[in-house]
Amino acid sequence: MSGRYRKEKNCLNCGHTVEDHFCSHCGQENIIVEEDALHMIAHATADYFHFESKFFHTIKPLLVKPGWLTQQFVAGKRVAFIHPIRLYIFLSIVFFLVILSGGHKAKEHIKTAPEIKLETQKKDSVVIEKTFSLDLENLRASDKFATVEAYNNYQKTLPKSKRDGFIKNYTIKRNIELRDYPGGVSKKMTEDFVHNLPKMMFLLLPLFALLLKLVYIRKKKYYYEHLIFSFHLHSALFLSALITILFSWLIGFIYNIGYVLQALCSVYIIWYIYRSLRTFYDSKRWITAIKILFLFTGYAILVGITSLIGIALSVILM
Repeated sequence: MSGRYRKEKNCLNCGHTVEDHFCSHCGQENIIVEEDALHMIAHATADYFHFESKFFHTIKPLLVKPGWLTQQFVAGKRVAFIHPIRLYIFLSIVFFLVILSGGHKAKEHIKTAPEIKLETQKKDSVVIEKTFSLDLENLRASDKFATVEAYNNYQKTLPKSKRDGFIKNYTIKRNIELRDYPGGVSKKMTEDFVHNLPKMMFLLLPLFALLLKLVYIRKKKYYYEHLIFSFHLHSALFLSALITILFSWLIGFIYNIGYVLQALCSVYIIWYIYRSLRTFYDSKRWITAIKILFLFTGYAILVGITSLIGIALSVILM
């Protein structure tokens, strides 16, 4: 954009003096505001290709050099790459949009991401009911009442010692309110749980970083370094799952090899986790293999905890 910069040295955004082309205080470019359409389009196009170049410059090492991108970021080499949090947000949005709107075929590929394990709606309903230890007879007790008011009036006729507890009381009321929902309460809970997955992931990532901190406590790394590694790792997993879904969809018009691609993706994910841990934490093969077992166990526990939180939110907010 040479020749389109303002001659004045005051920043239009914050008022500070601009020494060169960008304000050292707020970062805004000191360009002419009243530019013609041609220059405006050219400037927007340059910004777009700059982002595109930065994006692909980040994606390539993310996929083929596990752990290297985190090393570069921690070392201070950040200008050429997309920020890990911004990268994760972008890929997670695309991933969950595909999963939530791609129909049953896309949802079959959810199992390629290790942190998301969903089966059919029927199995989900059983998991949710078991998780809360809900007795089906108690859940069906709502069928005896036409309205919540009728249930409340019935409860008032009972002695306090015989009345339903808080959880059962709330469950029955919600069941009455959602009785006419297509598929029933269990389906509603499952749908809300799936839609809460993106929020749960933002809770899971910091917890996973804390787990990494504990497992690699002798490496003397700061917590934020583990957090950056967590964002890069999950970004790579989301991207590999998206690529698998895309190829399964494209090749599916000719051959049905979805399960083969899923198997290859699973092998790639296991290799990626192993290689990224070795690269970033500079650990030996056998030590990395042992720590992966601890990480998988701890990760499963964290997924269980965040899942319970997600299910609880789906019950409270539905």
